[in-house]
Amino acid sequence: MLGATANQLTLGQVKVAEKANEIVAIPDLLELLTLKNCMSHWMRWVAKRGSSSRFARKEADYIVTVKANHPQLHQHVQAAFATAEATGFSSFSPDYCETRTSSNGRTEKRQCWVLSDRQAQQLGWQDCQTLVTD
Repeated sequence: MLGATANQLTLGQVKVAEKANEIVAIPDLLELLTLKNCMSHWMRWVAKRGSSSRFARKEADYIVTVKANHPQLHQHVQAAFATAEATGFSSFSPDYCETRTSSNGRTEKRQCWVLSDRQAQQLGWQDCQTLVTD
């Protein structure tokens, strides 16, 4: 494992056995990584194959990008934010962050909203507690 402390970046690599794929290597990689108080981005199959308990043991959280290829959850996220926005977020108490950066005469504004949500668990996303959109 190679650490880049100055950039708060850690890279990990596990050799995959011949005739195997990354799915069997993920648990070994998770055991090598220091994840306490970290946020990691993984694909859905990592979360669905029991790796989520490894994250909990290591006191870490993970993010899964939701795309249209997961239609039920994708629709749920869209509906949750549409409802929140329609009510002016009055009953949702979202977390919100906004950043602005300027470079080469151009200003970029980024916004992010975060909602607590447990309904996604009923759609098979057992550890989902939060929805995020930008």
